[in-house]
Amino acid sequence: MQFASTKMYERIDIPQISLGLLNGMVKSDFPNEKSHAQWKKRQVNILEELLCSANNRTTEQQTIGSLLTKVKNSKEWDIIKAPSECAEVLLVIRELVLVFSSA
Repeated sequence: MQFASTKMYERIDIPQISLGLLNGMVKSDFPNEKSHAQWKKRQVNILEELLCSANNRTTEQQTIGSLLTKVKNSKEWDIIKAPSECAEVLLVIRELVLVFSSA
């Protein structure tokens, strides 16, 4: 309850929450691989909608879009990439999101 009362008037940053979840959740947190893939796809779709939906996309938005495509690709993301590579991709997206937030 303390969180609700102290943070009530601050803006909730959905992209940062989704990125934090993508960075912190792993396949073993889900009952099966399909559930994990569906959840991850929903998180990426949220980020794409919030960050890449403008008609005249900036270079940053294009970069975020291509990075999110990598995250969405389960074969590349979950099998080929090392956890440190995944964390690095999410960090780059997070830094670009911060640029949008401060603009």
